[in-house]
Amino acid sequence: DAGDPDGPPTEPDEVAARVRSLLAGRRVLIVLDNAATAHQVRPLLPGGQGSCAVVASRTWLTDLLVRDGLRAVPVGALSEEHAVTLLRTLLGPDRCPPEALRRVVELAGCLPLSLRMAVAWLDAHPERPASELVGLVEREDPAHGVSPTARMAAVLRAGPLGAGTVAGKYRPGPEPRA
Repeated sequence: DAGDPDGPPTEPDEVAARVRSLLAGRRVLIVLDNAATAHQVRPLLPGGQGSCAVVASRTWLTDLLVRDGLRAVPVGALSEEHAVTLLRTLLGPDRCPPEALRRVVELAGCLPLSLRMAVAWLDAHPERPASELVGLVEREDPAHGVSPTARMAAVLRAGPLGAGTVAGKYRPGPEPRA
């Protein structure tokens, strides 16, 4: 019941106030991933001494930098060597031949998120070779300015192979609102 004063809060401002009150006096680290806007993040930032937040976003949340004093720490691509090591560690040493692993790394742009998406696809399709993932990603048209992460996401969004969905139908658009 939305009117129940003892029930959980339902409005975003009420939820944020409840979180702040529960965390008051505690030292916490809050990790906010895939943040879209400063408006979305600001109510969740800890206010107490000794607490901090890590906010990951695909865009610069300039308002947080200017108004709230957050510091930006750009995270770029991994080196090819580190990207291959990451995939080999996550997938196991025998999951992919070295040449397929290097091609996946190249198609993922050595970007951590794209690499994790590749791991997700390979984990979800243990009977499929990495060369099949390479083929699916290569079919995504890079000429439309689509990033390696968007191309990998398009393959993941296509769903399970043979489920009647088609890879390659991704069109970049606005991020979903929370």
